[in-house]
Amino acid sequence: MKICNAAIVPMFSVYDYNKHRFDIYIRPPMDDLTGADDAYVARRVNEEIETLITPNPEHYAWILKFIKTRKNGEIQPYLRKDL
Repeated sequence: MKICNAAIVPMFSVYDYNKHRFDIYIRPPMDDLTGADDAYVARRVNEEIETLITPNPEHYAWILKFIKTRKNGEIQPYLRKDL
């Protein structure tokens, strides 16, 4: 967001075992983050995550693994010093 002025659009996918499909939940863009300090941004992002996972908390751990998974040789985003 800070590097390229990207809009932050919260989304969360939930697998529906009965219908054998993913449902994607998309929230409005977080337009209140521009110029905000890091503490405010962290709190707002956490609020959005809480809103999205509350109906389906069993899917939260799955999405964390998905976010951290990288192909061999790909840059590990959590180890970058430029962010």
